Amino acid sequence: MRINLIAPIALFAALTVSACADTPLSPLGQDMTAAAAKGSGSSGTTSSSTARIRVYAQLSAPAGAPYANAKGEAKWDSRNSNSKREFEIEVEHLPAGMAVEFFLAGTSLGTATTNSFGKAQLNFSTELRQSVPTSVSGATAEVKTAAGVVIVTGAFASN
Repeated sequence: MRINLIAPIALFAALTVSACADTPLSPLGQDMTAAAAKGSGSSGTTSSSTARIRVYAQLSAPAGAPYANAKGEAKWDSRNSNSKREFEIEVEHLPAGMAVEFFLAGTSLGTATTNSFGKAQLNFSTELRQSVPTSVSGATAEVKTAAGVVIVTGAFASN
């Protein structure tokens, strides 16, 4: 699979508060601790030394989409008081070799080409010094064709 990242430093600029921020507030104003307390749309595990929060958004083809069987998922994961974060977005059940573009809250994350199984994905991790949003609460994730047609879409639960 070929991955082209568009402006890697600016990918999540509109969504990211510096990884060194003292507060776990997202640029959209949602507090991660509130999401953890509510458990809305997330499943997490907690231990005495670290807390982990995982949030999922199921992506499905909208009515009239060109690839009705396409589906996908977006995952956001936070550990160690939100200092280690990962974000993954994927789509499957597409033709092999198809170029797709991934979006979060209207911001392009990059492009990928589907593999021989019709699957494409992007992964980001703060451990790899990549920008990852501090919250995805209420954000919409989408995958579009190169021409801008929505293939799958879904939203993360709001706090």
